[in-house]
Amino acid sequence: MDAFKTALQETRYTFPKDSTSAITIKVVDKNKKKLCHSCDFAIIYYGKCGKNDGYYYLRNDKKRNTYEFAFRPLNPGIDNKMKDILKGQGWDSIEKEYLKLKNINERGKKHSYSIYIEAVNNVFNQMFLQ
Repeated sequence: MDAFKTALQETRYTFPKDSTSAITIKVVDKNKKKLCHSCDFAIIYYGKCGKNDGYYYLRNDKKRNTYEFAFRPLNPGIDNKMKDILKGQGWDSIEKEYLKLKNINERGKKHSYSIYIEAVNNVFNQMFLQ
């Protein structure tokens, strides 16, 4: 985190915020008090050359004030849905749905990855199940 803070000192980005599974930096329009954009970074690695259907991510345990690698399974259903969506012109629909969900995310309770999964599911359901 100290390295991030040092690297961002002379930029428009805010100091990084360390959530449970990502490091977030933002550019905020101070006059309008509005978020211009943000970027999330996660530190991950794949154990056993990716043969375990998941990956390990650096998790910030705020209660114990420690970092540890935690396993997160992959969601193969999302990959299959993405392939079906992208056969059409679906990427724009995913982007629009993601931004809609992100903008209504109350106080940032949901992480970007969860919002992405929800957006893919919503678009898939709209395209193929209605």
